[in-house]
Amino acid sequence: MSLKTLHFLLVEPSPSGQSEIEEMLSIFSNEVHKIEWIVIEEALAALELLKTTHFDLLIVSLPLFIYPRRTLWKELHSLAGATPILTIGEQRDEKTSTLAIHLGAEDYIPKSEYSPTHLWRAILHALERHKMHEKFKELLFADELTRLYNRRGFLTLLTQQISLSKRLNKGFLFFQVDLDELKKINDTHGHFAGDSALKGAALCLKNAFRKQDIIGRIGGDEFAVIAINAPEEEGDYLKKVVHESAHQYNLAHKHPYLLSLSVGAAFYSPQEDPSPEELLAQADADLYVEKKQKK
Repeated sequence: MSLKTLHFLLVEPSPSGQSEIEEMLSIFSNEVHKIEWIVIEEALAALELLKTTHFDLLIVSLPLFIYPRRTLWKELHSLAGATPILTIGEQRDEKTSTLAIHLGAEDYIPKSEYSPTHLWRAILHALERHKMHEKFKELLFADELTRLYNRRGFLTLLTQQISLSKRLNKGFLFFQVDLDELKKINDTHGHFAGDSALKGAALCLKNAFRKQDIIGRIGGDEFAVIAINAPEEEGDYLKKVVHESAHQYNLAHKHPYLLSLSVGAAFYSPQEDPSPEELLAQADADLYVEKKQKK
């Protein structure tokens, strides 16, 4: 039986670092998988290559993409798409490791812990974790109409985010958003218009929040958002961003109705540790205040 060929991109500026990793990859190539790899020393060259070439895994030097400016990492993450990223670096401390995971890497390996077994285990775990995550998300988490997370998927991720926030001792903002007058849109203009309005609401939220934030449709006309690591004082500002996004949507799309969103916010504090149900209730109460003000 022929072995599957895995294509890796190694981005490492140090010749000695390159040699170490290449030697370890050579040990495992042809045993379980055939591994082919390309080595690049510079971040910008790697970004250019990713525009035209697909890889199964990226092994990148974390400092190369976050210093002096983190915009390089954002571009790397965007170009990588669904490709898992394994990060390497000099430091062995919780801050660096947490930063790598927060930025979207599957794992972080300090050079002091390089060994063929450790590296190969990290590679296999990264590939398997990513594969399972993508399959799980596709099968269970997608709302068919909006392609956002459905209620089940969103609440699963909310529970995970609460656990992570407790470990990191960092809070986050939680939003509940209602599409106003959906029943009226359905009754007046038909269910096709109602579906279009729901898709429009999803687009507004995607435009209002960051790529790493988690957005779901949790009910017929109800949406929810986890703004990861967003401080409590940004709550009112982000509400305004959502309303501005809806305004821009109405300017760009000529529908027989105006798309309107109501927004409620709550803050998850690790010290107070509200449950998912309590966060939903708090955001819903805040949303109700905004709805009353619109009447």
